[in-house]
Amino acid sequence: MRYFTNSELDTMRRCPRKWYFSQYLSIYRQREVVNEAMYTGTLAHAAIAELYNKGNDPLAEITLMAATDRAENETALIDANDGARAIIEQNLERIGASEELAIIMVTGYLEWLNEEGPDEFLTFISAEEELNIVIPSEQIQEIKPVALLGKLDARFIDERSGARVFMDHKTVQNFPDREKWAHLDPQFLYYGLIEYLTLQGEQEVDPDAVPWTDGGIINMLRKVKRSARAKPPFYKRKEVRHSQHELRNFYIRTVGEVLRILQIEMQLDSGLDHHLACPPSPTSNCSWDCPYLQLCPMTDDGSDVSGFIEDAFKVGDPIERYVSIEDAE
Repeated sequence: MRYFTNSELDTMRRCPRKWYFSQYLSIYRQREVVNEAMYTGTLAHAAIAELYNKGNDPLAEITLMAATDRAENETALIDANDGARAIIEQNLERIGASEELAIIMVTGYLEWLNEEGPDEFLTFISAEEELNIVIPSEQIQEIKPVALLGKLDARFIDERSGARVFMDHKTVQNFPDREKWAHLDPQFLYYGLIEYLTLQGEQEVDPDAVPWTDGGIINMLRKVKRSARAKPPFYKRKEVRHSQHELRNFYIRTVGEVLRILQIEMQLDSGLDHHLACPPSPTSNCSWDCPYLQLCPMTDDGSDVSGFIEDAFKVGDPIERYVSIEDAE
């Protein structure tokens, strides 16, 4: 079975060369430079997930994660050369700053839940639930069996309507920018499509026992310290709904994207030069959102790419976080 995630599809849309490195070669930096904004989001996201998953103290999760990452960097610092030492020292500083901000954000989130009760009409079903649905496309299945993978942050029943909804936690700089394009976000279309296909399968088994699905909720936390100068609100939710018509058309788009990737994989397997199959698509965002920023131009300028990959990268598994898939294999 060939598994596809929204992350892989999004990476191919963003840059075919980045897809080539991350998916086809499956190489990842041995030591990442901590991006403070992204790491803050990771800590806050894990904390909120821990709250909904197990009802545990989310602040303790932040402290534990930061302490684990700090200890790993401190251990690496012992034998690091000058170049690596500078990166690690910078990482330690950023881990501390991110930990502080994430604790402030999540502390406020807990206060917001208690004071405004945004969860009062939501009945919790599951958290970090993995969804796995085979794409029912004859065009794709003629090449190989393919399934879509998804992991929902949280699933609820909306007691106001009786519908099933999913929630996705996001840390944001501001609300308007995230809200303006929420209905176009492929991630929510992707989750909505998986929910729609899953619902159809469940209804075939027991049509009376399955609640209908009514889209998702973006659970937004602003990346601010909530100081006296900061202006509320700091937390907000945005409901995102898509009609069956939209989901059917997104399904057609997804089938097309999957077919193109399968065809590119076959071309690469047969020896086609990756410069032809997976050309780069650089933007100004490369400087902060791409771990292959240094490697990318080396593949074009005659550098020792193989040697650099061996020294700086390791082979990983793009779907490692999907535990149930690993268990099944």
